[in-house]
Amino acid sequence: MQPVVVVAASIGGVLLLTELIKACLEWIGTAQSELIQDHITDLVHAKSASVDLAFYETPDFYDHLYRARGDASNRPLALLQSSGSLVQNCITLIAMAAVLIPYGTWLPPALLFSTLPAFYVVVRTSQRYHDWWKNTTPERRRSQYFGVVLTDGWHAGEVRLFGLAGYFQDAYGVGFTAPQGVSTEAEASAKDVAAIITQIKKQKVAAVFLENVTDPRLVQQIARETGAKVGGTLYSDALTDEKGDAPTYIDLIRHNLRQLAAALVS
Repeated sequence: MQPVVVVAASIGGVLLLTELIKACLEWIGTAQSELIQDHITDLVHAKSASVDLAFYETPDFYDHLYRARGDASNRPLALLQSSGSLVQNCITLIAMAAVLIPYGTWLPPALLFSTLPAFYVVVRTSQRYHDWWKNTTPERRRSQYFGVVLTDGWHAGEVRLFGLAGYFQDAYGVGFTAPQGVSTEAEASAKDVAAIITQIKKQKVAAVFLENVTDPRLVQQIARETGAKVGGTLYSDALTDEKGDAPTYIDLIRHNLRQLAAALVS
């Protein structure tokens, strides 16, 4: 009975030690990630402060800066972890080779050569992904800029004052369809309304929205003819009084997001 208890206690101790080591490794990895990220960020800040002002006039500089800032949080740690995994796998490979050599000296080289096709595929795929990531930097940076302009409170006034939402939505790749177009001064023609009704039926749109500065009857008519429900009122060019849903631009954005989210989940 005593040997069984000793074995069980030993197994339990090994498992507990394994969990403790795993927790320590996770803590070390998190600490390394934070330290490396802070170090890379400091390098980026120092370099940005020291370069000639002419660099800020070139798109290539912003492309490099965008990639450096985006990769600072994960790429160095990923390289460090990959290096550790490479060392670990090399040790495992050497140990397996030492075990297989007595059964035949040709076994370790055969095992090594059998991994070459998979290694080539991994390297080739990683290279293609890197090339794609590098070549699409201007598009991703432009998309990020459009997203900030459309959602940041600092730009909300200008976007609405000059009617730029449609332009930036089109540039960002978001579909924008309205019976009267982007401008509230335009008149909706029968052809435009018919096209919207056809599009709603074809795409099975579940909800349409009213706008606080336009006549709601046209949208209500479209909803009746298509079977789509009226998802609510969205505020665009005008705020409400203090007791309304959108007394400030922040409240306006929050109200619109709630209306859109409710329509998406219903």
